[in-house]
Amino acid sequence: MYINNACTFPDLTNLFTIEEVTERIEARIKALPKKLKFLTAALQAKQHPPSRIFAGKTFSMR
Repeated sequence: MYINNACTFPDLTNLFTIEEVTERIEARIKALPKKLKFLTAALQAKQHPPSRIFAGKTFSMR
């Protein structure tokens, strides 16, 4: 169920749209244990993981 952004006041009879999403959700649920294991390890780490976003760059705050 989600909000229908085409619905307009004062007729709110179609405010919510119901859509079957079971198949899409089941596929995502199967990936959860692996993602949770990764996130738990990241939260328990003593140091932050290396980042390539600013690799080789230096910045001044002035």
